[in-house]
Amino acid sequence: MKVVLVHMPWGSLDVPSLALGILRTAAGNAGHDVEVRYANLDFVDWVVDRVPFGLAEYQYFSETSYFQGAGDWVFAGALYGERRDFAPFHRLLADAGSSRAETEMTAALHELVPDFVETLVAELAAAAPDVVGFTSTFQQNTASLAAARLLKQRRPAVRTVLGGANCDGAQGAALHRNFPFLDFVVRGEGEVAFPRLLDALGGGADDLADIPGLCWRDGTGAARANPMSAQPLPPARIVTPDYTGFVERLDTSAAAEWVAPKLVVEGSRGCWWGEKHHCTFCGLNGSSMQFRSKSPGRFLDEVLGLARRHQLLDFIVVDNILDMAYFDSVLLRLAESEYDVRLHFEVKANLRRHHFQRLGAAGAVQVQPGVENLSSHVLRLMDKGVTGCQNVRALREAQSAGVTTSWNYLYGFPGETAEDYTEVIAQLPALHHLDPPMGAARIAIERFSPYFNQPELGFPVLEPAPQYREIYHLPAGELADLAYIFTTVAQGIGRDEAAALDAAIERWRAEYPVSRLTCQEVDDRIVLVSRRAAYDWSVYELTSPVEVGLFRLLEQPRTAATLAARTPGGAAVVRPLLDRWSELGIVFREGGCWVHTAVESHNQVLARIDHHRAAADATARAERTAMPSQRVDFGATEIRVELSRDYDPAAARLPGMALGTRRLGGPCGPAVAGWYRDGARHARLTHPVDLCREADATSARSLVLIRELTARGVAVDWTARCRDGCHGGGLFTHLHPPARLDGDPDGAVTARWREEFFLCRCVYRRGPGFVEVRDRRSGSLEVVTIDEPGHLTAITALVEGVAATEVPAGVRHDLAGAHLVVEQAGHLWWLPTRAHRWPFPALIV
Repeated sequence: MKVVLVHMPWGSLDVPSLALGILRTAAGNAGHDVEVRYANLDFVDWVVDRVPFGLAEYQYFSETSYFQGAGDWVFAGALYGERRDFAPFHRLLADAGSSRAETEMTAALHELVPDFVETLVAELAAAAPDVVGFTSTFQQNTASLAAARLLKQRRPAVRTVLGGANCDGAQGAALHRNFPFLDFVVRGEGEVAFPRLLDALGGGADDLADIPGLCWRDGTGAARANPMSAQPLPPARIVTPDYTGFVERLDTSAAAEWVAPKLVVEGSRGCWWGEKHHCTFCGLNGSSMQFRSKSPGRFLDEVLGLARRHQLLDFIVVDNILDMAYFDSVLLRLAESEYDVRLHFEVKANLRRHHFQRLGAAGAVQVQPGVENLSSHVLRLMDKGVTGCQNVRALREAQSAGVTTSWNYLYGFPGETAEDYTEVIAQLPALHHLDPPMGAARIAIERFSPYFNQPELGFPVLEPAPQYREIYHLPAGELADLAYIFTTVAQGIGRDEAAALDAAIERWRAEYPVSRLTCQEVDDRIVLVSRRAAYDWSVYELTSPVEVGLFRLLEQPRTAATLAARTPGGAAVVRPLLDRWSELGIVFREGGCWVHTAVESHNQVLARIDHHRAAADATARAERTAMPSQRVDFGATEIRVELSRDYDPAAARLPGMALGTRRLGGPCGPAVAGWYRDGARHARLTHPVDLCREADATSARSLVLIRELTARGVAVDWTARCRDGCHGGGLFTHLHPPARLDGDPDGAVTARWREEFFLCRCVYRRGPGFVEVRDRRSGSLEVVTIDEPGHLTAITALVEGVAATEVPAGVRHDLAGAHLVVEQAGHLWWLPTRAHRWPFPALIV
């Protein structure tokens, strides 16, 4: 059968639909002709010609306004074929804090989108498909329903199918009952049900009662809802998604200027924690909590296979929780590989240091750890299985490993008290150096959550959230089945306490970019460096064995009694130190426990090339047909570098912080990796470095060295020099800015360099059979993918520099034209830094 699967607004723009990718594979394997239509991208291209519209506006409707339903309300008129009164919905948005611009855009799009639906449906109908399927998650319901309604009017013979997260359980049955233009609704996992439905339709079957979870109509027109399968799909039967055409479609869309494409993968379904302790507020996983995980080998093959096919290295892993078995399998193999993937995982917050280090080394540079609150009492009410101190430890260890954490602070739980927040809020200034929450929010009651299913937990009376009454013309009972979000009498803290929490988190978010608290062991002492607005000290040393021992104990949350029992002198020594450290903001206390908050000095650094990796890279280079003949001479140029453990002047002057002067006479990459392992976090070049094309070999090699230091997040103190006014032509602005640029008399070039510099401004990554470059030196993102074998071979040599005559003319022309190489002293060298360290947040570059 000819099948078109449609991804309507407000589906995410930067990723393909996992659901449709899976169904495309499953139906294709069954012999059907399947096409995926990214109508969300079609909508972007349509709307930008009609109203001022950009990424912020799209994200408002797709994400920010989810709990108000603005995205669904926009298409409600198109669904019912009528113009809706905006006043009641406007009041809902205003009460929720939507801006005037957001509410005006909501009203404007409501008037416009019927024309978009008309255009889309005309194109779908012209393709003469047998079946058109829509996936609905978050705010895709009314857009999908509107298109299905009009399509059924224009082409009655087409079979319309709806599926997705919004169709689970009672929701799917309600959608099918109330919208007769939906021929079928698939509830639950569709890999089996959807191909079976297509086979049945193709064979002319009328009785579909044996397809699990399917909603259909019998010969009398009565709506039927088959029981959903009691056995979730085993992982071996979860197919690999087919994303053919997505990247190409995004490249032609106006959205290509807004987002960079990523791929969506899944290693598991369900939640192993939720099987034992279902978090009281969580409605994820719907009707199937049972945890199932793909084999590590298969998951890794899928990731690398998709990377190779689509030449992309960024992945969103949609698992609700990471399989712990992946740490010593998938993540280990990725850490040992030569590939620079970038992954987002959801994890549990009780992970330890070695877990976060493995995540960082594997490229899992952003995680959602489910922190949600810093009060142990509130966390117990959630049934999270962690304490407030464990959550702080997770934030600390993640940052030490170079892993960004993404989280929200939730409140409004039955049984919580004001004291659960006031004691934490008072200590938040001590945490301003750790990744802040994205915001604070009162919980909403989600279908499938324990709060929804068990009224005795504190929410005995629930009603569908008010937006459903404004969006759908349905009786209250039908809305109760269709809705996912419910409202009730607020529980927990009141408005004043919530406002105090909001204000404290906003201060945290504002202070985070310039805040710091790090620690490092130097000989027999520990040096702490602080740059936080609430504290007036910069350097503090722990010098006595008792202080050092107690600080080490505080790597894990411990009670005062435990600390006293393990510390010479007992409570008489421990209590004054804890009090003093609280005043300094280097410990967090909560729930009777204490934990220190200082990040290791190599925070947010991706140390992917360890001793094993360096050896593997060296072997691989020897086996390639690279061009090493001239690299030895170029690399033999000796450079003197002064190294220290910290860039802060107050810390750098302390005994033991200087690492001395090193002489670089060979390749820069291995040398810098070794210095970094030795603790170097600051480097000073003792000579000026020319930026001009006529620079000598010493300057050229120095720039290669600065590139390698920048890639690892090492602060570089150097003086640049320009003799002819070229200032390097802007080619070097991705390198750590110089302290001074001779030849820049008014300092304007230097100031702009400093203002615009950020990690990964021009970065490259290696993938299976290709190299990806992401370059923002021009101010906008330019992505270059290189997969020609000759170019890849040249890049291997160019990283350390090679005689210009040794690079084929065509390769030299291509790379120079993309501003990826520079020629100095008769040698070409590679400009982009390799992605060893990512900025916060780690998925935006």
